Amino acid sequence: MAASARSKAPGQRPVILVSSYYFPTPTNPTRWFHTAAPMAYCDSVRLAGGCPLVAPPLDDDAEVREALARADALLLVGGPDVDPRSYGQEPHPKLQPLHPRRNDSDLRLARAAAKAGKPTLGICGGMQALNVALGGTLHQHIPDVPGLCGTDNHLLIIPDDNLHQVRVDPASRLARAMGLAQVGGGRLEVGGTSVGIASGRPQPPTSNPQPTIEVNSAHHQAVDRLGQGLRAVAWSSSDMIEAIEGPANGPFLVATQWHPERLAVTPTGEDRGGRPTAGRADQLGVFRALVEAASKAR
Repeated sequence: MAASARSKAPGQRPVILVSSYYFPTPTNPTRWFHTAAPMAYCDSVRLAGGCPLVAPPLDDDAEVREALARADALLLVGGPDVDPRSYGQEPHPKLQPLHPRRNDSDLRLARAAAKAGKPTLGICGGMQALNVALGGTLHQHIPDVPGLCGTDNHLLIIPDDNLHQVRVDPASRLARAMGLAQVGGGRLEVGGTSVGIASGRPQPPTSNPQPTIEVNSAHHQAVDRLGQGLRAVAWSSSDMIEAIEGPANGPFLVATQWHPERLAVTPTGEDRGGRPTAGRADQLGVFRALVEAASKAR
């Protein structure tokens, strides 16, 4: 009997469907468009043991269902801003909107993956799209919200991200993915590196203290009202939501406001033909958790 489209050979890597950027071709922007995904996302998936397949914007629900049926998990990448009309608001003057074709595709992918129970990881704009797709809202321009940024600079400064500390719920899937393990003395071990534990801050619904880790930021929007079934699991020093996830007893559903793909790989020498190698173990662990969930869900 012929194998079905969903059957996988033993040892075959889980397929991770990666959403993509969509932008006009510089030489003829009124006629031709490109679709692409930054290599750091794809390399992080490959280093984690998965097989990344980049999908162009998908134009209807049937296309989305077919693409997800052929994949084992979904990775929603970052990019410009979700159209605020998608969550009932008018655009802010500082908005950097997604192309409508990509905006609709990202929301379709997020909704369909959640409905199908497909393991999903959202990053930066992908986290925001996921939250909106499940009925949540966004702060359209965080500098306009008093106290939300605190002393951290979350905005993109070319060519580097801004680094700052976040607190992580130690009972979360995200914490397990990053290998947070208490080692005593007010310290935790993150991928072999000892880090501090936050104190004097509101704790999530657990008796354990919150570990703090250094992450990178490049965004001007943030999650406001959480989407259905989602909970916050990481926060900046000013309590901006830095990560969300789905129910603990449900399918893998994790999203970060920061960019773990830029910390998970070391791109040294790539411009000379060299291949990226693994970077920070805690950040690569986020992708390993996605690939592991994809493998179990096959």
